[in-house]
Amino acid sequence: SELASFVSRENVAMDLGSMAIRWRATQEDFFASADSGAAEDLVSATGQFGNDEWFYDTQFEWIYKDWYVWVQGNSRSGGVIDAFRQYDDEYLGYDGKPIFEFDGYTSWNGGVGYRVNDGTTLRVNVSNLFDYDGTEDDVFTPEADILFYGRSVTASMNVRF
Repeated sequence: SELASFVSRENVAMDLGSMAIRWRATQEDFFASADSGAAEDLVSATGQFGNDEWFYDTQFEWIYKDWYVWVQGNSRSGGVIDAFRQYDDEYLGYDGKPIFEFDGYTSWNGGVGYRVNDGTTLRVNVSNLFDYDGTEDDVFTPEADILFYGRSVTASMNVRF
């Protein structure tokens, strides 16, 4: 479908393709676990790293003729580093002081695809576009030894017959 067009002096329309923006938010209300399996031993881990209270995903897609481009931002709310820590100094900052919480963060993914013909599609996807590895100033991860994998690139060719 045509999202927008421009008419020149020669009265020729220019199709800009179709675009979409998708947004999703998920809240984890309560996540509890107990090593013993007993209900009275349940302890909430909601907001702990890996059990973030909020997840946000925003995706932008653009299709133009045989081309497809997408970019997605994945955001996580901050929270507690380890709800089950045994010692206050289990996680130390670079200044030697204990740290207990981490800030939220966003990582980005993206890709491009091209339809060669009705039966063949080429794609290149990049995970972690900006090579976010947790050593940036906006999150605790280098101090807590929780690092992200680096950028990865995946190329594929899909042939239908």
